[in-house]
Amino acid sequence: MALAARMVHTKTQRQKSSKTQYITALNKSVRQGLASAQTAQTTVSPYDAASRQRELAPALQRPPSPPGHYGAIEVSVYGVRNFYAGVLQDDLKQYEFQVRAQTKEWNIRQFYSLGSIIPILAKQSRWKEVQKMYGDMLDFVVPMLHERNPILVVCLLQICCRFLREGQQAVLQSFLTFVAKMAAAKGLDAHPLRLVSSGWAGSGDHVKTLLTVSAREAVDILTERLGPDHAQTLSAKRAVYTSLSTIGDHAGALDVVRRLSEQEEKLYPGTYMRFDAELRIAYEQLHLQDVEAAAESVENIETLLTSDKFGGYELKASKRQFAAVKAELLRQQGDPMSLVLLEDALKDIQATYEKADRWTYLVTERHLAYARLSLNGETPLEPFRFCP
Repeated sequence: MALAARMVHTKTQRQKSSKTQYITALNKSVRQGLASAQTAQTTVSPYDAASRQRELAPALQRPPSPPGHYGAIEVSVYGVRNFYAGVLQDDLKQYEFQVRAQTKEWNIRQFYSLGSIIPILAKQSRWKEVQKMYGDMLDFVVPMLHERNPILVVCLLQICCRFLREGQQAVLQSFLTFVAKMAAAKGLDAHPLRLVSSGWAGSGDHVKTLLTVSAREAVDILTERLGPDHAQTLSAKRAVYTSLSTIGDHAGALDVVRRLSEQEEKLYPGTYMRFDAELRIAYEQLHLQDVEAAAESVENIETLLTSDKFGGYELKASKRQFAAVKAELLRQQGDPMSLVLLEDALKDIQATYEKADRWTYLVTERHLAYARLSLNGETPLEPFRFCP
């Protein structure tokens, strides 16, 4: 018994040591990634036409970088297929409820919240906060490996996109590598999430395109198994939209979210899901600087907000999201009222602050700073990069 106890203790210590090593190495990897991103931004504007053209070029047409991204694609797609082959053997009726009813205590929701906040803090070089929250995020890895909810792959895809949009590829690779190694440490070498994480972590500069490939694979599988109108399938379609927006293909993202909006108008008229789709349409129109179309979308969103199907926290969140979109529209029109809207939104968040509001607060804070600079003529009037 004593020997068994010592063995368990030693194994636990090894796992803690492994986690500590990853957290200790975080600052170095994050700083390197941030330095690289800052260097790139000083030499090539992210909105430069040539840069945008390179970003939009399909990654599969580029020469593979060692060890080659074709293997990463094969591993990732196999991992996605293997994951759904395992989880879609359960009672299918439960899956729609699991998408709709997400409690604040749900592991996946907390995991997603941390994954959304960390890249913004890293972008702002707030290393102490990043290190603490990164450690909290790693604590969810083992529970995630035992989750059997189909939305998990989509959640991981969305988190990856958040990191990439903030230029935090170094942090993302560190996290994905940890997921793969933790799965191996738990004796789950063939676990689908280990395969997916290994594939994404090993794809180098092609990770953005690989995420789109994985998202489309998820849509195909869920459409075949659950149907095109199922909540899980719609969630995967949103991941396709997010991945396209992340690589800068805003026209492609707009096409996807328009079709999604039409689909959700039939399924959930006047609900938050419908509102969210309209909001994303406006995001992409503003990214494309199509002010006239965005103004029409803002009117549609305002009409949806009067629906009696909104209530509680959902209504509060919707009004804040709408304020951000309307403020960006006014900013692109050169209207200083955009500052008033963003300042009011920031005060509202501060007055009723909850842990779930952290991400919204950080994004609104940054949007306000960006609006002040652009309206003072200190920066070009380029679109503010929303995080869909």
